[in-house]
Amino acid sequence: MANTLTEAPLTTKNARAKLAVGLHWRGIDPDIHLGYRKGVRGGRWLVRWYRGETKYFQRKLATADDILQANGTDTLDFSQAVTKAREIVAQARADAKAMAAGPVISVRSAINDYIDLRKRRDFSENAMGHSPRDARSRLSKYILSHPIAEKPLHRLEDRDLRSWKEGLPRNLAAGTVRRLVNDFKASLNYAASI
Repeated sequence: MANTLTEAPLTTKNARAKLAVGLHWRGIDPDIHLGYRKGVRGGRWLVRWYRGETKYFQRKLATADDILQANGTDTLDFSQAVTKAREIVAQARADAKAMAAGPVISVRSAINDYIDLRKRRDFSENAMGHSPRDARSRLSKYILSHPIAEKPLHRLEDRDLRSWKEGLPRNLAAGTVRRLVNDFKASLNYAASI
């Protein structure tokens, strides 16, 4: 027989203050529960989600806003904790799906595969206006040496790309930036196609 979740009143500081010291749960989605571990001096948010075979994954989120003011990162109120819990579960499920599909592809491996493709195609300087060596040099210098290179492709977001582009040296010529961005796009599109 399955266990029934006893819903705890976690939505406000006052409601949490009335709870006994210990762990309390509240369902936020059919397979996701927000947890609150009450201590003597405040509490912490946790999340757990069903993984099958009557087992759950569990992860700590942040400090509850029992004493400190919620700041959206280290200290969360109830609604922020719900949002972060859903984000963590969605990311964990995406990671599990990517792992099940085979080796996780990073930006670095996508760039290296694209550089290898360009070598194999033997792009000539006359046909493209630049040599494959130029692309390799640009991609190595401005992407492979940047922290974005270690990002798994399934986690790559628009904000990562914007941050990378904004971090490029200001003295780069507009044409160089355009070629770099085009090579980056081409490497990501190539990785998606294989």
